[in-house]
Amino acid sequence: MASGPGQAVLGWVAGVLGTGPPEVVCGLRDGASPWLLRAGGREVVLRVGRPAIAHELATEAAALELAAGVGVSVPELLGSDDGRDAAQPAAARAAGGGRGSRRALRAPVRAARARAR
Repeated sequence: MASGPGQAVLGWVAGVLGTGPPEVVCGLRDGASPWLLRAGGREVVLRVGRPAIAHELATEAAALELAAGVGVSVPELLGSDDGRDAAQPAAARAAGGGRGSRRALRAPVRAARARAR
């Protein structure tokens, strides 16, 4: 099981959200990225990766922005970084918020909430 996202990327998330450091609730995929975080009264899904997949995270972020721009129900993109500010490629989005992603994340998010109680 991974230990969690690094302090640099958590600091980046805090800056994106304008909050203090986020709480790491759990890893949503085998205890690793993507991570479910809590900060500023909201839940955030954080994807992090190696520099080799920076293009994948950038594509995901662009797709979320494009879809939202034409009225498709998708999670709100909160920020993305190629690794310059977050120390590794990262993308942060609201947990849920889109019909398709809500279904995909429902079970892991419920399980994480139950463990956090």
